[in-house]
Amino acid sequence: MRRLAALLALLSAGLVAPRASAQAIGTALSGPSTADGSAAYYNPAAMGAARGSSLELDAGLSVIDLGYDPADGSAGSSQTPVGPLLTLGGFSDLDTRDWRVGFTVGVSRASGGSWSRDDGAAAITRYYLVNGQFFHIQGSVGGSFSPAPWITIGLGLNLAYASLGSDLDKDFGAQLNQTAGSTELDAPFPYAEPSLAAPVTVSGSGFGAGFLGGVHVRPIDELALSFSIHSPVWVLGAGTLSVEYPQALRDFVANTLPSAELPDLNGNIDLNLDIPLIFFFGVSARPHPMVELAAYYQFEHTSSQPNFNLDVSEATSEAITDQSKPQAYLDRHRVLVRGGVYPVEELLLAIHGAYQSNTVPDETAAPNNLDFHRVEVGANARWRIVPELSLLLSYSHIFLIDRDVTTSLHRPVTQPSLAAFNHPSPTGRYHGSANTVRLGLALHL
Repeated sequence: MRRLAALLALLSAGLVAPRASAQAIGTALSGPSTADGSAAYYNPAAMGAARGSSLELDAGLSVIDLGYDPADGSAGSSQTPVGPLLTLGGFSDLDTRDWRVGFTVGVSRASGGSWSRDDGAAAITRYYLVNGQFFHIQGSVGGSFSPAPWITIGLGLNLAYASLGSDLDKDFGAQLNQTAGSTELDAPFPYAEPSLAAPVTVSGSGFGAGFLGGVHVRPIDELALSFSIHSPVWVLGAGTLSVEYPQALRDFVANTLPSAELPDLNGNIDLNLDIPLIFFFGVSARPHPMVELAAYYQFEHTSSQPNFNLDVSEATSEAITDQSKPQAYLDRHRVLVRGGVYPVEELLLAIHGAYQSNTVPDETAAPNNLDFHRVEVGANARWRIVPELSLLLSYSHIFLIDRDVTTSLHRPVTQPSLAAFNHPSPTGRYHGSANTVRLGLALHL
């Protein structure tokens, strides 16, 4: 069972995204040039644009409808994951003119999903993901200083907790053929046969830290320019891996190839759950007292994470060895534009549009790491009911641009160098859409 080591390489760092909202922290009214409860995360220097103290909480849900239609024309699969959205943050000027301190806590990124073992495309999807989740909770603390009325400098610390869990099936038909020395992919055992599938469970979590800094420049009162940068957050995680052999698999192996053994496969693993370098550039303007305009650009250096590494610290079998899973991510780019009006001084009504690029090339796209080009449109409102309390409401509809995957590294092979991709081919059409809604409250002191 030497080559059973490939089972570890089945796991991908990204799972199917139930949360198509790219604005994971804060609302669409937040950003690197906005002094709100999310400022300590986006750009601590932006806190210099406000006075007093503020505490903000927003919560909501993201619902995505996702479908997969196999290239061979067989019946497809679908899922509708629901993800929570939550941000808590605030800042204070400490009763000074030039200094601010603040914090933001929220789920900065999350993915997950569930493909059925029994629906139309289960013969493909079950070998990539049955159930899974992957998320980062980030807590940012920061401070800012204004050396002159027109400029603020901010620095902060990012603290992150990451958690990963994945349940999928391992095709032991192809694995047993390799063990038996067969040169045929599907002999003597059939390839991708459900009765020869064993559930694999992988889970892990860890903590990490990084730095962030930014500037907020106000050349005139009606215009602000902002820039911030987040260092990578290195999250060192630890977890477990286990394989459960169904009785049908044990009986099949015993009757077909009595000499084959199914070893006990359990282990403790170390894994990297890092967050890449990110920077933001933003601009906001008040061309008229009743009009507010804003835009920002976000860059994530996800291509700096080409591999997902699993190191085995303890295992029940020599068949479980260290693995490095190629990912070949692309960098993420996101642009958001927002315009709003104040029909009365206490009420802001705004609409926004955003575009976010896909980070997963077709060659490595699969049901467990889907990503799409995304176009988002939405409406927002912020109402200062009384001087001490504001109500926030945000809604977005997200169009996921269909993906037609025709070329894939995930294909049936017997070459040891491609063992990590030895799954039923996930070529076909991926499609979906999503909706998010948030409700928030802000206290002003």
